Amino acid sequence: MPPLSYTQGGSLDQQLQAGRYALITNGSWNIANYSKLDGVDLAVAKTPVGPEGRRTMTNSLGDSISTTSQNKGAAWKWVRYLASTDCQDVVARGGIVFPAIASTTPAAVETLSATGLDVTAFTDPIDDGETFPYPEILQASEVQSIMGTAMDQVVGGDADASSLTAVNERVNAVFD
Repeated sequence: MPPLSYTQGGSLDQQLQAGRYALITNGSWNIANYSKLDGVDLAVAKTPVGPEGRRTMTNSLGDSISTTSQNKGAAWKWVRYLASTDCQDVVARGGIVFPAIASTTPAAVETLSATGLDVTAFTDPIDDGETFPYPEILQASEVQSIMGTAMDQVVGGDADASSLTAVNERVNAVFD
């Protein structure tokens, strides 16, 4: 793995195109970006199966209305539209991300497959029951703070990967 300083300064797709990365771990929402990289021969692979037999975490966006909104009625109409099949059909045909409604997924697969990349690495784990939901916890910011610092140190070469055992204990203590 290259030193962290070697890879800073640019997005993952820019780093890949520049030849600084050979492998990127990223989500389906970037298929269109990666498919447009000139001079880069790409393939998409499934993530490995974890110890509990699941392959990947799923995540979705949650549409929210601020309690301080000056126009909650209009905001509610917009949120209802975003959650509708009509909106998700637009998302699917746009070919940027997989929509949030399963019935619109085939249209997204068709559009995203036109990029030339095999999108089944994203759809098969869902079809095969190999996914799990993103954990929802009240202490998310504290866990992120602990893990972000720890991972920066490991990836930056300032700490050994074995240091993550103690970090795991710190994270577990957050829930005690």
